Amino acid sequence: MGMNCGMEAQMMPTSFNEHIRRILVVGEINDATSAMFLDQITMLEYLDPTTSINVYINSPGGSVSSALAMYDAITTCSCPVRTVSLGLCASAAVLIGASGNKGNRLVSANATVMVHQISTMMMGSSCELDNEVQEVRRLQDVYNKILSKETGRSVKQIQEDMKQNYYMTAQESIKFGIFDKILPTRKVGNVVIPGTKAKKTLRSK
Repeated sequence: MGMNCGMEAQMMPTSFNEHIRRILVVGEINDATSAMFLDQITMLEYLDPTTSINVYINSPGGSVSSALAMYDAITTCSCPVRTVSLGLCASAAVLIGASGNKGNRLVSANATVMVHQISTMMMGSSCELDNEVQEVRRLQDVYNKILSKETGRSVKQIQEDMKQNYYMTAQESIKFGIFDKILPTRKVGNVVIPGTKAKKTLRSK
């Protein structure tokens, strides 16, 4: 069972490249994407337990239990892990973005980050509904405590922030503590400055 913590989206499986040690997490997070991610990260760790792994994220979130499995895989992996958010990092996907090694949690300049409370579609008997409510509360507590640990904010602050959908720009997500810095440009060479004939030299950082 996985409580939903994200906006609806069509799932696209994670993508893997063992040569450049890159995993892409794109689309909805669910049992399928989680299983594929666990297979990929454990394989990269087996191939080289000390070289870093890059995890690129563009996801609206999804199953909290699936995201927690991915979070645990990253935080227990012997390899240094760099997380990079591009596009959208929302809801359960924020757990993945925040899980990278401190100082190596990057967000692109135009990315959107969002946190909110867990939601679920509950059906069944009154006893079953009571159990579901208890499980939602438990997962919300786990989610809040992880965000508190990774961001340095108090659980009370996290709870207050997530009363409604809390959208952040890249800079705001850094201030919040989810990410550490803006993804730098890798362009090298001279480019023309728009509206002028002047050239600016770009250097990789």
